[in-house]
Amino acid sequence: MKKHAIITTLLLLLLTSNIQAQFTSSAHFNVKSGTQLFIDGLTFVPSADMDLEGKAITVSDVPIPGKPVASIKRVYTLNQALTISGNVGIRYIDPDEMNGNTEDLLVLAFKEAAGANYITSPTSTVQPNLNHVLETVNKSFVNVTAVNANAVFPVKLVDFTAAKEENAVMLKWRTSEEENSHYFEIQRGNDGKNWEALGKVESAGASKNLLSYTFRDNDPLVGINLYRLKMVDHDKSFAYSQIRIVNFESQTAFKVFPNPAAGLIQIDTDDWLKVKTIEVINSLGRTVRTLDVAKTGSISKKEMNLQMLSAGTYIIKMLLTDGTFKTTQIVKN
Repeated sequence: MKKHAIITTLLLLLLTSNIQAQFTSSAHFNVKSGTQLFIDGLTFVPSADMDLEGKAITVSDVPIPGKPVASIKRVYTLNQALTISGNVGIRYIDPDEMNGNTEDLLVLAFKEAAGANYITSPTSTVQPNLNHVLETVNKSFVNVTAVNANAVFPVKLVDFTAAKEENAVMLKWRTSEEENSHYFEIQRGNDGKNWEALGKVESAGASKNLLSYTFRDNDPLVGINLYRLKMVDHDKSFAYSQIRIVNFESQTAFKVFPNPAAGLIQIDTDDWLKVKTIEVINSLGRTVRTLDVAKTGSISKKEMNLQMLSAGTYIIKMLLTDGTFKTTQIVKN
């Protein structure tokens, strides 16, 4: 007989002011109607049974750019759409999370699918004594945050891709909505920290239609090429896209396996005496794991555990003792 986890009482999970957390549900995780559910500041009171089976929920302190203010520093992302009828809310724990927003003006903003626009909910209710903003909904969504009711999100980037075309790289992106947009600056790097501007593409400025843009890099770097868009508005405010990776290296300088990986990875190279550290860098250019090779002894193959990282593409960066570095990429399932 198939077993289900039916949650019928108050459940408190991961409630913390550390805005870099992840909740992953078990199989057959169902929440009964009327249950109060708290997941790291994200609150639910479903009016009908809610299915959380296979759902992973991450929270980030990187706000969604908007005008006249960006969102609060609490943005939730789900690995797949969550459908709920009932109340959804956000508790902002640290005062710094407000990010310039006015508490009385807060509303929830939902993204219903990857690549869709954030849509604000004008009927949200603020509970100042609880640091809580909530909304009664009947919808599916993959992202939720909070922002002032008068805010707009100026550029809605639907997608951004980078692909080899012979010895060049073709960048393509689309927007579904633009407000006060000036131009896109195309940036390239190879370590996730240092970037150079390759060129600019003028934007439409104001549009609610689906628009397509392209840029060609005719002289990519040997090895790893990282690309991102700097989306600049007329008032000089800006936001960055996610990072895309293209590899023009003929041979990898070291081996990482298995690839794709779900947990432990092994790293092998010819001479560990020349290696200082190994870093794992995510698509935002942030170092999320570091291995100090000197502290690992004489083991020929070094191990790193990626189990708690979100699924996606990561850069494995090997920093050598002479100050140079080598990179490769790995896919985390």
